[in-house]
Amino acid sequence: MGFGTKEIEFGVLKIDGKRVLIYRSPNDYFTIDVGEGIKNVNWSGSEINVTLDSGKVRKYKSPNNYTTI
Repeated sequence: MGFGTKEIEFGVLKIDGKRVLIYRSPNDYFTIDVGEGIKNVNWSGSEINVTLDSGKVRKYKSPNNYTTI
């Protein structure tokens, strides 16, 4: 399961401690529990790049599938 058009079109990501909130609308979101400190998060097409406090970058293709760069 990748990210849907609702999430991509709405486009809002928010850092909440060690989690990323991915919004579908102003009141509807789901979370990715990263488990580490987060420095930055942004969209890259239909994927999400999460920069960790350690300097590593995780590229999420879906909420449960990522590659560490």
